[in-house]
Amino acid sequence: MSKSYDHTLEKKWREIWQVKKLYRVSESDLKQIDFSLALPPPNVTGDLHLGHALNASLQDILLRYQRMKQKKVHYQIGFDHAGIGTQIVIQKQLAQENTSKEKLGKKAFQEKIWQWSEQNQRRIVKQLELLGISADFERSIFTLDQGYLQAVQKHFFELYKQNLIYRDKKLINWCPHCLTSLSDLEVVHQEQKASLYQIRYRLCQAEELALKNFSELIIATSRPETIFADVAVAINPRDTKYQELIDLIKAGKLLELEVPLTQRKIKLILNEKVEITFGTGALKITPAHDFNDYEIAQAAQLEKI
Repeated sequence: MSKSYDHTLEKKWREIWQVKKLYRVSESDLKQIDFSLALPPPNVTGDLHLGHALNASLQDILLRYQRMKQKKVHYQIGFDHAGIGTQIVIQKQLAQENTSKEKLGKKAFQEKIWQWSEQNQRRIVKQLELLGISADFERSIFTLDQGYLQAVQKHFFELYKQNLIYRDKKLINWCPHCLTSLSDLEVVHQEQKASLYQIRYRLCQAEELALKNFSELIIATSRPETIFADVAVAINPRDTKYQELIDLIKAGKLLELEVPLTQRKIKLILNEKVEITFGTGALKITPAHDFNDYEIAQAAQLEKI
């Protein structure tokens, strides 16, 4: 038995289907569709993999079953531009050619990306055809097609009018190489060893409240450079070593700490997310520089610096 699959049989029937235009969908047909599926658009960054083949085959089985039930069926094929992923692939190619996007210039770089995209779209179609997928490939859609973009913009605007989309300041993943934001799916996290620094924050009400044990709080942090963006210090309400301070806060007393080097005052707050056993158990809150701090600041309605 051959190690690789022989597509001879599919080739024979595919040619018959193409000649007969068996799966062609006209504009009038679209108005009478009884059953439709959309292929999750594969990225144009490269060839299809086994997961694509499995997914497309399962969908094709459903489509053929519905056709056997005399239903009018449409299988929407498409491709995803995969912006950052495609750009990285092209940049790697340019590096092998001893050039770069900066040397090419914006216009030439964009042209190279479009060429790559169109080439891979054709290759993906050929791969789907080899699988025997029963679709009208002439109705394929690309996520940068003008009609597609207009539809996205229209629905975005509709959601905005319904106050389901709003503008706000959020933390993002920023790529200093691509000079753009990245989604969480595009980020690969790696654990690294870091030093833990202990910093003293003076408690402003220590003398007023005669707090002999708490003239200051020591905060442990691996990012001392973000001190200037601190908006609070948090302790866990179950942390018994800070019980005296916890009782005062629960009683409604405003406790403030002085941010080192700035003499700026920030609140001492309670939050269950603070890990009692990590560092000193006191956590400086820097919402503009840490995702966990951002959530704590949102809950406490703190500003973001």
